Amino acid sequence: SKILYLTRTKYDKFFVRWAYIERFGYDDTAYLLLMENFKKLGFFDDANDCYYAYRVEGRQYLSPPNQIIDLILWGLYGYGMKPLFPILLSAIIVLVFGFAIFVTNGIYKIRDRPENNRAFRKSQQNQSLSILEALNFSATAFAFGATANAYDSTEIKVSNATRYIITIERFLGWMLIALIIISLANTVIR
Repeated sequence: SKILYLTRTKYDKFFVRWAYIERFGYDDTAYLLLMENFKKLGFFDDANDCYYAYRVEGRQYLSPPNQIIDLILWGLYGYGMKPLFPILLSAIIVLVFGFAIFVTNGIYKIRDRPENNRAFRKSQQNQSLSILEALNFSATAFAFGATANAYDSTEIKVSNATRYIITIERFLGWMLIALIIISLANTVIR
């Protein structure tokens, strides 16, 4: 059946690579012992892959509320074993929020204008951000926690509704950057 069962198996060193195991019979103890075996042999990537498979396989044995939490952890950062998950999610968030800022026109530039010319002030007062400027603003808010107040200057103004969007994006940025660091620490740094 090409399923490897290690239930109640005792070994000091088991020389196998995770890539050669097509299917592994689910047993908590067997998974944990195999992960320790991989670590002893210095096969850290195999230990990570085994842990990831253990968590994915074990989800079906959780209660429904815990399954939901487990799915969220899987989707956010792959249980700390998939740093690409939060990186891709970060890129998607920057694009979505940048597009939202562009569409809602919540951030705009105030053009330089002569103070005496009333007709110029009415016709040329605000200039919308381009899509690239909105994406740049979104990436800055996401990565560096730029506040809307920092951009309220004589050149750029932020509407009140957009301040909430920026706050949500800043929170998501802090959270996902932390998850990226955790994932990288689990998979790259030994």
